[in-house]
Amino acid sequence: RGLTFLTLGQAVIGISVLIVGASLALGVRPGPGTVANVILVGVFVDTILRTAFLTDLGSAHILARLVALVAGIGVISLGTALYIGAELGAGPRDSLMMAVSKRLHTSPGVARAGIEGSVVLFGITLGGAAGLGTIVFAVLIGPAINTAFRMFRMEARSPHASVLTRSSRAIGMWVRRGELGSSASAEASRYTGARI
Repeated sequence: RGLTFLTLGQAVIGISVLIVGASLALGVRPGPGTVANVILVGVFVDTILRTAFLTDLGSAHILARLVALVAGIGVISLGTALYIGAELGAGPRDSLMMAVSKRLHTSPGVARAGIEGSVVLFGITLGGAAGLGTIVFAVLIGPAINTAFRMFRMEARSPHASVLTRSSRAIGMWVRRGELGSSASAEASRYTGARI
């Protein structure tokens, strides 16, 4: 807890709602994934922070903490590329990332790095602590996200062109039409023919 009575997860939810509003102003429409992200990320943050593993991690050897930091950045990056590719709506931070990326004609990773840097400075002005992990995350998350986009064959500036997305669209057509016969199979083959 910091300046308010809110837990970290509750603060994440509150800030997420504000960021969704900013993303809307930039033309990014929310989807079911956006709503799920707003709620679940905050809930998971509070739940995971109460586990014994994370309670003891802060006092672990510096190498163990660095491994956890790098692993966390990798998981976040892969998860970001994966769920954005599903086109169910990006979360608040990622909606803003994609909006900035589109407006400035740059990659999502560069946009995310700029956002993270700005948030770090804002947090410091509010009295928040910025340690080594804060700086490492702000510096590495952008390149890590761009790498994850490439791993899923997602164009850095147009993630909707990914093989993952085309595959999910094919599955969606099967469900909506209820056609699992030869015609649907042919359509699916056309969308999923490329390798991930």
